[in-house]
Amino acid sequence: MRCLNCSRTALKRTRLGARITAIAVVALLSVWAPSQLQALESHVSAEFDGTGVRVNVLLDGYDGEELMAAAAEGLRSEIEYTFRVYGRTDGLLGVFGDTLLHEESLRLQGRYDAFSKAFVIEKPDGTTREYDSAGLYLSSLVQLQDYRFDLPKYEKPSDAVYIESRVEVRPVRLAPALRMLSFLFPESIFRSGWNRVDLQTPSTPMTR
Repeated sequence: MRCLNCSRTALKRTRLGARITAIAVVALLSVWAPSQLQALESHVSAEFDGTGVRVNVLLDGYDGEELMAAAAEGLRSEIEYTFRVYGRTDGLLGVFGDTLLHEESLRLQGRYDAFSKAFVIEKPDGTTREYDSAGLYLSSLVQLQDYRFDLPKYEKPSDAVYIESRVEVRPVRLAPALRMLSFLFPESIFRSGWNRVDLQTPSTPMTR
């Protein structure tokens, strides 16, 4: 009986050691094989209408080849637009930087539906739009036109003076479970830097 208990204890220790080793290997590999980041260039224009902001974003020099390749393989792609609206901080508090008034993000998912034989773009609220043309599908993903969002209610909406924006493209969107094994499924991520533009007024024509 004592030998049987000893064997069980040794087996438990062996299993525990194997688990610890596996966790360590995963952690090391995730550090050695991070996601592949590639730079994007984007052009942004933004208009403040008194209660909200309307933006246009155009990716420059990105042909979307990876997005179309993913669609051809039946994989989902993802593009995320992030915006930060700032207000100027005057006086002594200005030394701490300007005030972040609002942060907004829009995450779109794209894929090809073999059943309907159409390209599909899905919005965060679950609504979808189908495209028969690959070109129109691609331009709708990498060009954001007349996207509007409200600013939260605060004392002086006119204090909003500029906006920062960033775009991130994941040609292959990994499921949450697979992202923990990113060392086995390395992602190519295209990301722009933070672009800052002044908020225009409705009376000023927007440039695209």
